[in-house]
Amino acid sequence: ELAAQLKAASSGDFVIEGDLKFRLAPTPVLSAQAVRIANPIGSPVPDLLRMRSISVAVALFPLLRGRIEVRSVVMDEPELVVERQGSVLRSLGLALASPASMDDRLPVEVQFDAVTLRNGAISLIDSATGRVDRLSAIDATISARSLAGPYRARGKLVVQEVPLDIDFSLGEIAAGRGAAFNLA
Repeated sequence: ELAAQLKAASSGDFVIEGDLKFRLAPTPVLSAQAVRIANPIGSPVPDLLRMRSISVAVALFPLLRGRIEVRSVVMDEPELVVERQGSVLRSLGLALASPASMDDRLPVEVQFDAVTLRNGAISLIDSATGRVDRLSAIDATISARSLAGPYRARGKLVVQEVPLDIDFSLGEIAAGRGAAFNLA
């Protein structure tokens, strides 16, 4: 059922090729190996997202109050490939609603204490020119009080062979108003 919901949201198949494990106590944890989300049919790149492994831990007691508090998400070697056609990010395939509107549509509140990317990569492919821009060696931790923010990210990455340290924050996103942004 999880795979069907993710497929509906992404327009591509959600596949777990490795082990899937669940632990309930003391903290509920779901982990999976060799995970990928396929791009829609016709995309020149087969997968939108693939990762060696993912582990998601949530707080148990907030679930009883209708809140999802994600204590940690750890993604090992995630690789996101986004294809751009003109002004459209085609391969995302996702209905890119604003985070604030997603928060309003969910039956529960969602909070992310720490999303950790280990040795990740993001490739942006311009289908018109064939140009590929790549962020690699991404080691970062991201947090968000809700899907609408505020967000905080710290870590390091490599852009076109130049290593960078990042410290980034983005205020809460709300329809019809701007959000504070800080990049150091």
